[in-house]
Amino acid sequence: MAQHANLYTVVASATDCEGDIIVSSQQDADTKLSGCGTVAGSIVIASNYSGPLIISNVTSITESILINSLYDPTADYLGGQHLTSLQADSVVAMNGGDVRLVDLPLLESVSMSSLENVTAINVAFNSSGTLNFPSLVNATDIHVFGTIAR
Repeated sequence: MAQHANLYTVVASATDCEGDIIVSSQQDADTKLSGCGTVAGSIVIASNYSGPLIISNVTSITESILINSLYDPTADYLGGQHLTSLQADSVVAMNGGDVRLVDLPLLESVSMSSLENVTAINVAFNSSGTLNFPSLVNATDIHVFGTIAR
């Protein structure tokens, strides 16, 4: 009697990435977040990060997007000073999480166009900045400091 092996087709899909992910450059973010559909933890922007940060393909974050000095109290307080923008337009949910981008003098824009649910948003612009949260349905706290450009 001949035995036949069952054949399965494996379909590549986004997976959960466990733990906090610290990113120090766009290339680092692309590498560490590649294939992550959900980040079960925080995305931490390292003290030495410079320029815009684009988070692609991640649809859910269970904790926060924040700068290193808020994540690690022993880190350089002025860390992340050169972050100019955050674009995370694929993120739909941050249930139980928040966006904390403060003490960033070069921050000009934050865009999370698909975000529907977040616990809190805390963004501070040194001068004027733009916010893009058109899909936001549920947030417990929203604190924005500085001038918002239209």
